[in-house]
Amino acid sequence: MKIAFIIPTLGGGGAERAVARIASGLSDKYCYDTYILVYKRVENEYLISNNVKLIDCNCTHKNKIIRVKILRDLVKKYRFDVVIPFSPTQAEDSFLATRFSNSKFLNTVRNNPWRYPAKKKNRILRDWLVDHADGCIFQTEEQKLYFNSSRVLNRIIYNPIESEYLLTECTYKKAEHFMTAGRLSEQKNQKMLVNVWEKLENQNVYLEIYGEGPLDEDLKNLIIEKGLENRIKLMGRSNNMKDVLMKADAFILSSDYEGMPNALIEAMACGLPCISTDCKTGPKELIRSYENGLLVPTGDVEKMKEAIEYFIENPKETEKFGLNARKSITMKCSIDYILKQWNEMLCSLTE
Repeated sequence: MKIAFIIPTLGGGGAERAVARIASGLSDKYCYDTYILVYKRVENEYLISNNVKLIDCNCTHKNKIIRVKILRDLVKKYRFDVVIPFSPTQAEDSFLATRFSNSKFLNTVRNNPWRYPAKKKNRILRDWLVDHADGCIFQTEEQKLYFNSSRVLNRIIYNPIESEYLLTECTYKKAEHFMTAGRLSEQKNQKMLVNVWEKLENQNVYLEIYGEGPLDEDLKNLIIEKGLENRIKLMGRSNNMKDVLMKADAFILSSDYEGMPNALIEAMACGLPCISTDCKTGPKELIRSYENGLLVPTGDVEKMKEAIEYFIENPKETEKFGLNARKSITMKCSIDYILKQWNEMLCSLTE
């Protein structure tokens, strides 16, 4: 079977990392003839299997007609059995490019459908595309319920985790060195953590923030304004997140909304005790409070502060959270299990 994943770039975010892992796995393990079509090439692209063909579409045009024509020519040339977009713009373009062809259009939902895309007209179009796809893959039960997509062949498939994360040797230490990772943006709400750290009485608790994004300068200025330069560090982007996670004592996710948070999955896989906002969508399907981590109300500075203090004051319980986190992620997100689900979905779609 010949399949094509379509994505803006192959660097920088969770969707891109997921495409690299899934495409490589389907090619290597299930012998799919796998392609990744990117709209443009960038530096620091995620590594992919030598069996995956990477095509630069050179498709950065603002004119949708030109983009669709480029994709349609590629669909006709390579005769893909299934085309799988991994973002709303690519979904719109791919749907039009596959009309009146033999290629199946397998849509994906990779963010909170209530909040993303930001404009209502774009969400309406996104909803229509889900309903008119040949199939759709959701990341969470909440997403599936939002669409009520009984008309469309669909499946919930989490993001995969590489086995190297599950094989790390985690030695729990007292919770003093916290970390978070993600795009520095309003969605991820790292400003909330700066406000939390201002309220913490324990001056020996530190936070490292990994990531890049439009709020870099705003966060830097807020940290200086609060006088927290010695306790909060902006670390930039890391190309070796596994090693970064292994040096931390605990992980925090402060997002206002998510799809299925890769950074949280990776931290749990490493056995790190985790705290997350109970935002739509994703965290509540990964964390059960006081069993394998803690969930706090979205945007609640005081509850986040209390959760951090609980970690500090209850080291034995916190260690148990980390151990249970790894067990739960091993069951839900191992690469072999995720690839099996993708293979079943693709086979059902093309029967």
